[in-house]
Amino acid sequence: MMPRQTKAHPWRACNEPTAYMTKRYRIRNRITGEWWEGEADSAQEACRLAGWLIGDCWVRQKTPVVLDPSSESGSRGGGWKKV
Repeated sequence: MMPRQTKAHPWRACNEPTAYMTKRYRIRNRITGEWWEGEADSAQEACRLAGWLIGDCWVRQKTPVVLDPSSESGSRGGGWKKV
């Protein structure tokens, strides 16, 4: 079975990160306790889109799923990493 391809780059698998791809962020405002999740180019930009200062935020970035034949599940990643 062939991996699903992106329209912009048919030779690259859709979950392969690229330099120009926006990243997915999950942010919690430490002061208000509110959550925001969305896409941005950087953690700073994500906080700005949420309307918060980066110093007031707990920020995590979504990691892509990567094929890894040596692991039990056959892949790794796909979680939220600390930024």
